[in-house]
Amino acid sequence: MISADSILSFWSKLGLILAFLALVFGVVEHPAAAQDIIVDNDDGAPGYTQTGSWTTSTSTGYNGGMYRYSDRTRTLSTGTWTPTIPTSGRYEVHYLFRKGSDRTLDAPFTVHHASGTDEVRLDMTGAFTVQEELLGIFRFNAGTEGRIILSNTGGAGIYISDAVRFRPATDEPPRISQVANVPLYPGAGEPTFAVARVTDDFALGTVELHYSAFPAGVSDTVIAYDDGAHGDRSAGDSFFGAAIPGFDEGEIVTFFFTAVDDESQITTSGTAQYQVGTVPSYSLVLNELLASNAYTNTDPDYGEAGDWAELYNAGPDAADLSRYALSDDPQTPARWAFPTGAALGPEE
Repeated sequence: MISADSILSFWSKLGLILAFLALVFGVVEHPAAAQDIIVDNDDGAPGYTQTGSWTTSTSTGYNGGMYRYSDRTRTLSTGTWTPTIPTSGRYEVHYLFRKGSDRTLDAPFTVHHASGTDEVRLDMTGAFTVQEELLGIFRFNAGTEGRIILSNTGGAGIYISDAVRFRPATDEPPRISQVANVPLYPGAGEPTFAVARVTDDFALGTVELHYSAFPAGVSDTVIAYDDGAHGDRSAGDSFFGAAIPGFDEGEIVTFFFTAVDDESQITTSGTAQYQVGTVPSYSLVLNELLASNAYTNTDPDYGEAGDWAELYNAGPDAADLSRYALSDDPQTPARWAFPTGAALGPEE
């Protein structure tokens, strides 16, 4: 009878043997995942085609197969990988090949994708093992219109034609945070800017503000901008803003944001609300102050031991800090103004 320990011992030894073989033969590429699309020069047409002058190497390439090589002294030579993409979307494009000290430092790849073409330059030098390099993340339409083309028109050295991996890229929906209105307590008839921080891991599309006023029964949807001109701090800082018109005292205004990325994924923020004409009650206290600091309480972001002050809001309402500034110079009272939308909650 074979014991469980014997079976485990067998698989442990097998793992060591496989690791040893990988070191000997230089095969260190990552295994293909179920959703990966691999186009290998071994496959031939229609997935792989070539022109010009290529020589088949006696060494192994990706997955133990063959690879081809050329150099720029030969006639114009290209290798083309054409995947069959099952679903339109973004894909990581990885090149799998055997590196070497005699390879070119400058191999040009042309990526034909859904939005056009991009050229990527790849350094093929390195240890004599099969390795994987990311060419980039691109959007491909379903079908066979996308392709990757390598040509021998870059720098001196050997060009390797082997395999390309297409892996679906994770594309998260947009993220919305720090929803606020500026000013925090608008008066009667005073226009207000609604502001939110909106980010996306790839490309952000449209950001919209949706608002309504009760009991006026007014509602609207407007485009929010990150241009520094809509209460959104600075242009290009991921804060988006849009204007809400002034309303009569007592009106309750509710608003929220939606954001869409270039994959049509939609995110809706939580709602925020204010009542026009609210007179806030809060008490701001300069709670602590450290001046002429040289050694203690360093800034966690920069590691600097600078001067600092701590503000405390005793409440009961949130404090609109955007109406305030700090200074150490009576002649320049607004030396350090709080940014648009800055607020301090009660008992913070």
